[in-house]
Amino acid sequence: MIVVSERNKISIRMQTKLYLQPYKFMQQDYYIEYFDLERHHWWFTARIKILETIIKQLASARPAPLQILNVGAATGATSQMLEQFGAVTSVEYDKDCCEFVLQKTG
Repeated sequence: MIVVSERNKISIRMQTKLYLQPYKFMQQDYYIEYFDLERHHWWFTARIKILETIIKQLASARPAPLQILNVGAATGATSQMLEQFGAVTSVEYDKDCCEFVLQKTG
């Protein structure tokens, strides 16, 4: 995950990219709840499995590794799943959400 912020000068190297913006849309307490929901609630886990199955079929016809853009990454569960297919650039508009995800995922 590579986190880039021109305003805050944050740069952390990992496989996914998050671009930070200085706006706030969700309540900070909700990030904690949403982070767990994306990883443990049946709807989110089923959604991830469905996306993974479809992307495996589509990716098999393309040369690996893929370059993937995930817009509206939220707390990053989909981005983490996508990393198995190639380099993921994740974009999340909410700066506080990006910072929270960095703390949780290192």
